[in-house]
Amino acid sequence: MGRFIIIRLLQAFVALIGISILIFVLVRASGDPALLMAGSTSTAEEIDRIRADMGLDKSLPEQYWIFVTDLAQGDLGESFVKQRPVTDMIFELLPNTLSLSLTSFFLSMILALFLGVLGATRRDTFWDNGVKFIAVLGQALPVFWVGIMAIMIFA
Repeated sequence: MGRFIIIRLLQAFVALIGISILIFVLVRASGDPALLMAGSTSTAEEIDRIRADMGLDKSLPEQYWIFVTDLAQGDLGESFVKQRPVTDMIFELLPNTLSLSLTSFFLSMILALFLGVLGATRRDTFWDNGVKFIAVLGQALPVFWVGIMAIMIFA
């Protein structure tokens, strides 16, 4: 059992390293982050200052190390669009996200409990078959399609 846990922890560590490298590369694949932050009307001096502030004047391994250490400390960087810390933006909207998530979770649990009891107490009836159909449909349909349909219906 201990060997299994160690192997899983090593796999998780390797996966985290791979994901961090992928994110690091993808952010830089869209072009120079300093140019994106500075805008098209910036001077060369402003772009160089932004590069120095962001550490983009260092080598790629040094940039990656800065990226990983910042992530480990909870610093997700600065938004290219709003020029604000991403962590602040996340925590600013977290209460709304939690209230929506918890409300939908509890409503779905109440509905699921009601439909489960209804299907169990009225076996082989219209209600039981309807609940089974909805359950199978919920498992079979892709989440992105259900999301789009929910937006179209409820928005």
